[in-house]
Amino acid sequence: MLFNHLAFGASSPVSGQVKRWWGSHSINVYTGAEITKLDFFGISPETEYNTMPQLTNWVRSFSGIVFEQNPWKPGWQYRYSWTFFYLFVLTVIVFSFNRAYISRAFTSLSLLFLFAASGLQIFSYNAGGYAGVKEWYWAAQYILFILFCAVLIDFFAQHLLRLKGGAVFLWLVAISLSVLRADQFISRVNSTLSYRTNSVDTPYTEAVSFLEEHTPPSSLIGMTGGGNVGYFIHDRTIINMDGLINSPQYFKALQSQSADNFLADIGLDYIFANPDILNSVPYRSQFNNLYEKDIARFGGKVLIEIKQDLK
Repeated sequence: MLFNHLAFGASSPVSGQVKRWWGSHSINVYTGAEITKLDFFGISPETEYNTMPQLTNWVRSFSGIVFEQNPWKPGWQYRYSWTFFYLFVLTVIVFSFNRAYISRAFTSLSLLFLFAASGLQIFSYNAGGYAGVKEWYWAAQYILFILFCAVLIDFFAQHLLRLKGGAVFLWLVAISLSVLRADQFISRVNSTLSYRTNSVDTPYTEAVSFLEEHTPPSSLIGMTGGGNVGYFIHDRTIINMDGLINSPQYFKALQSQSADNFLADIGLDYIFANPDILNSVPYRSQFNNLYEKDIARFGGKVLIEIKQDLK
């Protein structure tokens, strides 16, 4: 953190600072901070704060069976929360029958430390407000869930193995589940990655071809987002306008409503973005002074040339 502060001017990643700034706004185009108790504890099955989707989605569906109601109608949060609580109590009761085994398993797998770390991570996002979380944030929670399931399965498997034919039964269950999951995986791959033959000249993203066609080489192009375009585009530079992959100086300019001057000073040539987004929170129309004229439109975005007298 000290090196980051000396080298880059920020001890923590700028992207995290930007998202905490987004979370301080009650309404913005990148969604806000958590708004419900389920969000806060990281067990909301329908928002970005779904830290264990394998568990929460199943509990939500199961809650409709338990209460004999459609889980997707209003009031599902009540049924879901109580189902979650009942399953937790049931798990504690079952584990209490063999506390020595559970203590040994939790210690050898460091589950208590992993649980504490997972909880602290969720709390660190939610306590101060954080917007735009992504599913890949919850790697620790995924690992915790997988290890916990392994303990739960082994807890029952060791008793089944003592029964006649128990081992055969477990193998049949394992093979059946493996075949079922493999079939589901193959079906999903076939539906999302359908086979087709493309020309070697087919662009990875059509936005790249659009920008290369409408802008000259060596252009500086401002975009909100733009990670894919910035990676694949040739002879042009993409400037990230939302600040996630920019600099601490630009983030301060965004906060002080002077990001337009910052971009003008570095010689920005074009803006390629949705004007409605730039006119909304958190940008608050601070880029409007840069606009010269609309050149073309693509995918809901407008390519705008910057005023020549500002560069």
